[in-house]
Amino acid sequence: MKLLNMRINYLLIFLFLLLVSPLIVFSQTINSADEVEERMPEFPGGNNAMFQFLGDNVKYPSKAKSKIIEGKVMVNFTIGSDGIIRDVKAVNKVHKLLAAEAVRVVEAMPKWVSGVQRGEAVSVSYNLPINFKLSKEEKKKLKKE
Repeated sequence: MKLLNMRINYLLIFLFLLLVSPLIVFSQTINSADEVEERMPEFPGGNNAMFQFLGDNVKYPSKAKSKIIEGKVMVNFTIGSDGIIRDVKAVNKVHKLLAAEAVRVVEAMPKWVSGVQRGEAVSVSYNLPINFKLSKEEKKKLKKE
């Protein structure tokens, strides 16, 4: 009886391993397929470098400043599979002066690191908000003039 129980236990273990091992192999196959590179496009140097670029290059339009025009311009553009920016447009035109400046700055951006999908470089549509806001001190100064 004891020998029979041992054989049954070994048989059960063997059957369990026989059934589970294909699942383990299948699971490893799925994981290796998931490792195909996928990456969003990136400004050279990352987001901090992009914010620095925007801070250095956005010039508040003087006419908009004198009229205390503020707002957020949403700029849509395509980053090509070659990393070059194309089709730049202001989606919400808070004011034409602010929209024109936002578009100008995005068009002046350097080549990006392109997006990758399924291991291949692809074009990606991108939305970037650019905020135009005057400080309290600037507003007070402009109101006095």
